[in-house]
Amino acid sequence: EESNYEGTAEELRDNEDMPVSQASRHLDISTDEVSSFTSNVPSTREPRPVQFHNPYPLPQAPPPPRSPEEIIKDNAKPEKDLRTKWTQPKQELQEVLLAAKGSSLARRSNACGALKVLASKKKKQYTLAHTVGLLDSLVFAANESPPSAEADVAVDARTRAVTAIMYLSDPKENRVTVFEHPGLAATLVKVIEDDIGEARLHACSALAMLAKTASNRTGMMKVEGLTKALSAAVRGRCDADGFLHPSILDEVEHNHIKLSSSTKVVSPPRDKHSYNIKNDRKIQYDKFLSLARLNACAALSHLSKYCPVSAELCQNGVVLDNILAVCIEFESPIHTRCIEILCNFTRFQANNSGLSHNNKVVDTLLQAGKSKLSEDRKWAIRAMQNLTSEPSSKVILATSNLLTVLSISAMRKEYDEQHAAVAALMNLATEPGTLRKMRLV
Repeated sequence: EESNYEGTAEELRDNEDMPVSQASRHLDISTDEVSSFTSNVPSTREPRPVQFHNPYPLPQAPPPPRSPEEIIKDNAKPEKDLRTKWTQPKQELQEVLLAAKGSSLARRSNACGALKVLASKKKKQYTLAHTVGLLDSLVFAANESPPSAEADVAVDARTRAVTAIMYLSDPKENRVTVFEHPGLAATLVKVIEDDIGEARLHACSALAMLAKTASNRTGMMKVEGLTKALSAAVRGRCDADGFLHPSILDEVEHNHIKLSSSTKVVSPPRDKHSYNIKNDRKIQYDKFLSLARLNACAALSHLSKYCPVSAELCQNGVVLDNILAVCIEFESPIHTRCIEILCNFTRFQANNSGLSHNNKVVDTLLQAGKSKLSEDRKWAIRAMQNLTSEPSSKVILATSNLLTVLSISAMRKEYDEQHAAVAALMNLATEPGTLRKMRLV
């Protein structure tokens, strides 16, 4: 009986893969006995590797960041081939152009007034911009500094010439021709720096129109002092270093009295009627200043959206300081656009390392992120989202104040703000050094 069992065990080894029920019928023994034998027999087969039918896919490795040069190359607009077909002026127009470049200030003022009226007609703007000698006359009249004698006439001539340039810059097909004219952009910069009234307003407006054409933006960055003058105009009346004057109204009144030569001013008027005139004059200049700030802000906004010049614009310390100063002027109508300009700087990856280490930038974004206006918060949170994508800045930015602002914005109803806040938190969560800080908030 023992030998039968030994033989049974050998037979079971040969038929290891045989089902228990089949083995019991083959050996004429019970199923329980076969199970007891197979459990005691060591297996000679290697175990099969475990394979999941639906394995969880591993996330793909992120693509390597592109170099700034490659990004600029992909976003740069090709320069247009300037092949202008010039028109010779007629006899009457030729006389007006000669008068605009003449030495008589009265005739120059009248000639610039006539050119301004002609340039205001939309049907004639293209022809005038491509007329030989017309832009030369306007640049000459606008570039001349008002002398002490006949100052009012000289200021009127400059204002009318700059206004005509503004009209000619409006059509899209004129912008490259007008901007490429020698000395025109530099003249507009000089007017912004020297003038305090209507001429400065129209110079800022002309630059804002010229900046709409992408092919002009690279050239605008090469004009000496252009971005500095625009940022100074955005902030208000500033000196050569970009700092705001303590009292613009006193300077406006001083310059107006200095330039006035039609009446002899011995002392400031003191009667009630003259005081009202003085207030009206200040109100007028305040209006010109407000509109000039608006147009200068529009010009910088166009430049900040253009990737090839964004890095150079952001690295200009005077421009950045002036923009940051206006961002927190929440009573100003242009502060939201300045926050948008700051957000445009962060869209270029090469700018984010320097901006995230700038305490003024971070503090400004925190104040804007707490604004009552949803538009302010949206641009501020988007800027934070872009800054937190910089790997070297995540630990520095993960402060309790910034995390609190992001957490509050993530629970707001505005979708754009909420989406940007959650994306910024996700960027910070990918850095192990920030997780402890995020758990404490």
